Amino acid sequence: MKKTMLGLLVCASLPAMAANDATVNLTFTGKLIAATCTATFVGGNSVDFGSVKANEILNKSVGTLITNAGSPLVQERAIQFSNCSSGTTKATVKFASSEGAVGYGPWNYKSAYFYKGATKTPVGYAIFKATGDTGVSQALDLRSDANNAGTEITLSTLTNNKWPLFFKVLSVTEAGTGTDVSSLIGNLTATGTATITYL
Repeated sequence: MKKTMLGLLVCASLPAMAANDATVNLTFTGKLIAATCTATFVGGNSVDFGSVKANEILNKSVGTLITNAGSPLVQERAIQFSNCSSGTTKATVKFASSEGAVGYGPWNYKSAYFYKGATKTPVGYAIFKATGDTGVSQALDLRSDANNAGTEITLSTLTNNKWPLFFKVLSVTEAGTGTDVSSLIGNLTATGTATITYL
């Protein structure tokens, strides 16, 4: 976490000076404290996409948004920043899939799998910054290593101190017509983290 110097206290002991030359020892002290804000997920940190029919995931090319009765599965959230310490002007937000981002193909590192138990499914999720975004170049990085630099936000540019996010379900591997999806029927899950640092 980057630090901000908020204050420096200088203490000096200055005894009476004799007429002859003298050396005075000085002691300098200070304290570094972290730049910080309070960050909360507006709408909660559990993202439920509801139900979708299994046939909706068949014959979808990688990156295709999955729909339910023709409507894309999208959930909107926002990170709201409040109580920022003096001088805190920017934040960097890094999302990471706990199970590991998809590591190949056109959506390399920009999407993550949904699982049925320990089994990967053909569908996953991606995170975008605007409701109309759908392309891989617009999706946020989901790697959990140092190659994911995160997204830097200038706090003064936010509306009502909120950074909007859009979570969307998409095809991450192509499931053809003959794919047996019966074993995947049931609750699908995925987990991830959001790490925020302040500047």
